[in-house]
Amino acid sequence: MQALESALAGQDEIDGADWGKRWQDLAGLPAEQERTLRTRFDAALKAAGEGAAARAAYAGQLETNRERLLSEVLRLEIVAGIDSGAEFAKDRLKMQVEVLQSSLKSGQKPASHAAQFLALCAMPALVDARTASRIEQLFRKIGAEGK
Repeated sequence: MQALESALAGQDEIDGADWGKRWQDLAGLPAEQERTLRTRFDAALKAAGEGAAARAAYAGQLETNRERLLSEVLRLEIVAGIDSGAEFAKDRLKMQVEVLQSSLKSGQKPASHAAQFLALCAMPALVDARTASRIEQLFRKIGAEGK
């Protein structure tokens, strides 16, 4: 998924049949995650095939969502009790305060970790290798709960 989005943003040639085969070769996921990621995959392929304007618009969305995705990854790491790494210590402390304040102010039960992870999976965004690794950690801790 992330490779397709990077290729799309990087103006690489996108062969829909090749990417479809790559998708088929991947290991299966829990049904809800599979559907969510397949929808995102199909949207990327559609944008790639609809011409330069659609592709540019989708690439812009990928870039725009980057910061929001990073924030959501950090939020999920906090609620799941996963270490974010020393380079994120300052941001993590700030986010921990926000998460605590939000949970104290809200009378509603927060969404489950699995639901929050699914929303993260639905968000098309460009990621670097470090962020991809952090998302994989979240999947091992949270995403596997959906199985």
